[in-house]
Order: sequence, then C-alpha cells, then structure tokens
Amino acid sequence: YFGMHLGVGKIIPCGEGKKFDIFGKYFYTHLTGSQFAIDGDQFNIDHLQSNKVRVGARYNTMSSPKLRSYYGLMYEYEFDGESNGTVNGLRMDTQSFGGSTFIGELGIHYNADARWCVDVNVQGYEGARDGVGGRIQVNYLF
Repeated sequence: YFGMHLGVGKIIPCGEGKKFDIFGKYFYTHLTGSQFAIDGDQFNIDHLQSNKVRVGARYNTMSSPKLRSYYGLMYEYEFDGESNGTVNGLRMDTQSFGGSTFIGELGIHYNADARWCVDVNVQGYEGARDGVGGRIQVNYLF
C-alpha cells in the first residue's frame, strides 16, 4: 500500500501550562488489490483509494512538567473510498467508506525523561464510521 498525509496547525497558549491546538490534515491512501482463498472460496478484492480531510482542535493541560492530558474534537470527511470484489466470480456488494465522521478523544502523555515518553489515547467515532479505538505508544528518542 501507499499512504501520505499533509497537515497544518497552530498552537495557541492560553494560560499557565495550557494550550489550544487547531489543525487540518489531508490523507491519501492506496491499497493494491489482492486474491486469496478461504475454505475453498476464491476472493478477489479490487484496489482501494481513499481521500479524506480532517479538521479539529485539541486542548492540552500540563499537570506537572512530565505529565499532560489532552481532549480533542475532530470532524473528518471521506470524499471517496469504495471497495469492490468478487467471491467465486460473483460480484460482492460495494462497500463505501465515504461520508462524515465526528471523533472525540482524550489522552495522557507522560515524559519519563529526556528520551522516554508514553502516550495513552482513546477515541470515539460517530457517523460514517462508528466505534471506539485506543492506542498505547511508547517512544525512545536517540
């Protein structure tokens, strides 16, 4: 697959240890088609291209020099994104990923020291995509 994104944003200080981050991003993803078999059934999935934009804002608070929490709200619009394919030569229903989605998030970022940091994040989705997702990320800078 091939993917890229471009983004712009501005961080606005709003008090001691607090900042407001506004941003916009464009995402492009291209997945090549694939063929595979499951229990003797032959699947042929066409390629998929996705173009979407996301705009949002995030409020950051600094609880201590090492710990900050953040809360965000985003709007995402998928311009196109359809998946087509066949099973044993019969056409599957087209799956569309287009439309609007609202995303809410909350997270905690902890800087253990100058090299180690941990980020824990939970996001909820409502609209064209519905669901809940989470992430735990550990970074080491060298």
